[in-house]
Amino acid sequence: MRRAALAAILWATAADAADPAITLRSPMDYQVFQRDTPARGKVLVSGQARVECERVEARLTGDWAPVPLDREAGTFQAQVPAAAGGFYRLEVRLLLHGKQVTETSVAHVGVGEVFVIAGQSNATNYGEVRQQTKSGMVTAFSGEDWRLANDPQPGVQDNSGNGSFIPAFGDALYERYRVPIGVACVGHGSTSVRQRLPKGERMTVEPAMTRFVTAAGPGVWESGGQLFDGMMRRIQQLGPQGFRALL
Repeated sequence: MRRAALAAILWATAADAADPAITLRSPMDYQVFQRDTPARGKVLVSGQARVECERVEARLTGDWAPVPLDREAGTFQAQVPAAAGGFYRLEVRLLLHGKQVTETSVAHVGVGEVFVIAGQSNATNYGEVRQQTKSGMVTAFSGEDWRLANDPQPGVQDNSGNGSFIPAFGDALYERYRVPIGVACVGHGSTSVRQRLPKGERMTVEPAMTRFVTAAGPGVWESGGQLFDGMMRRIQQLGPQGFRALL
């Protein structure tokens, strides 16, 4: 009986951990949102409430702001205005009958400059020495999560694992603009621009490395589209106006 009771308690604890009362889909910790103007931007707040509530509120600084809630589905989403800068601490709470039911938070949320980085080895992790951000204001997006942009950079398409220019690049931009810098690297070493064409696009000059292309006839090669698709997935994940430039 004791073993059964203990097993039930452990199962319930695991279930609670796997199904929290409130889940945030956005923002992620260390996420940087592209600013709209030099002074302002917006933070996407979205998630799922799994307990009864009638109101969702969020704040970065100052007062709580309402977040539209679909009570039937339990989902909520809003673009919360914010001054460019950070990192901010985002707080989200659920209310029922005017009283707080539960809350959650994200420790590091920034509004600044975001860049997608593509290319060959210089755009990935082929540097001799791994670098770290000295400012602590440079973050990297892997496609699944955000973290400080210490080498090796996540999200590259070649699984390289050494150093990169990203920490120094981001630190230099932060020093000039004083806003968080976000990067999303999607490069692959030893490739040419031709190998980044969309699937089915043809070329008459064979790349030095023939991976990602196939022969389509005498003197003609066709792109498999893998590198282009990988780049576009990251761009789409960042969303409309989600980054400053593709480097």
